[in-house]
Amino acid sequence: MSTTRRIALCSVLACLVGAGGCGSYHQVRDPQTGKVYYTSELKERGSGAVTLKDGATGGQVTVQNSEVRQISKDQYESSRRLSGQDPQAEAKAKAKAAEEQQALALAAEQRAAEKQTQDAKAAEARAAAKQADASAAEAKAKAAVGDTALTAAAVGAAAAKHAESAQQLRVDLIASKDQVDRSLASLTDLTDPNQTDLTAAYKRFNDQLTRMNQQSQKVKVEADQMRQARDAYFAKWDARLAATDNPTIRAEAESKRARLRAGQEKIAADAARAREAFQPFIIDLEDTRKFVGTDVSKESVSVLGPTVKKAQQDGAVLKDRLDVLIADLDAIEGKPTTKPSSPAGVAPPPSAAQ
Repeated sequence: MSTTRRIALCSVLACLVGAGGCGSYHQVRDPQTGKVYYTSELKERGSGAVTLKDGATGGQVTVQNSEVRQISKDQYESSRRLSGQDPQAEAKAKAKAAEEQQALALAAEQRAAEKQTQDAKAAEARAAAKQADASAAEAKAKAAVGDTALTAAAVGAAAAKHAESAQQLRVDLIASKDQVDRSLASLTDLTDPNQTDLTAAYKRFNDQLTRMNQQSQKVKVEADQMRQARDAYFAKWDARLAATDNPTIRAEAESKRARLRAGQEKIAADAARAREAFQPFIIDLEDTRKFVGTDVSKESVSVLGPTVKKAQQDGAVLKDRLDVLIADLDAIEGKPTTKPSSPAGVAPPPSAAQ
């Protein structure tokens, strides 16, 4: 056989065996990505791997675990522009969109169910509140026709307690005036140039100042208690007025309430002024205690002249304001025995200091 003929035969065999045949066309699918390639040049790499020329781009592509199918030239030419694409991409996108739409619909249904539950609970709460309002209105109606919770004995006991509180406050106010005098006397004794036992004098002053502080706090507590009693008294008075339909009784009761309220407000204002007077007086004494306490000596007490004078002035102001408050209490508690009557079931007003 001639050399030329031998070379031609080898070329044909190479085309048939080496690369799947000369002029053959293939469809190659990548299972991992779903892409399908169309090619006229294919080389097997072993273990299912192939390298191909992409019919659309002309680029070299290697596919592992490929799925290869031989096709005709006509099939290749009609499909090559789609090479490298996933033919199921559109279907997959539609399926994903459908799943997302279904998830949105399910979420909307859940929100609607939750809102329905919340609306039902809110309706139940409104119904319960309406029932509670109805019960309260019924109880108020019963109270308006005289179904009061206080018995006559309880009202009498409240009146006695109010009177006792007023008397106790008056006693404490008088005791406070006395304590002012004792505190000033101990201060004078401490600063006396002829004082021979400063240590004992300082101790007496310190004790009197402690009692002054205690007395001030006691008056404050008593005043707070009487303020609360006063507020409760007028709240009860207002309730009785609201239940009174007779215009004559109502007018007289309102007039009496206004007079009593004015007296109570005067006590409150004078009590506030008395409280204000306590502070500078006690501060004078506290400053003296701190200064002398670090050095109980003639030198220390010798500089207290101006402080003593100021303390005496502040003490006089405090006593005057306590006298005014005591007079207010006497004016309230010292009414004639034929006091204008209060609305039914209401005790005489407590004297209160704010």
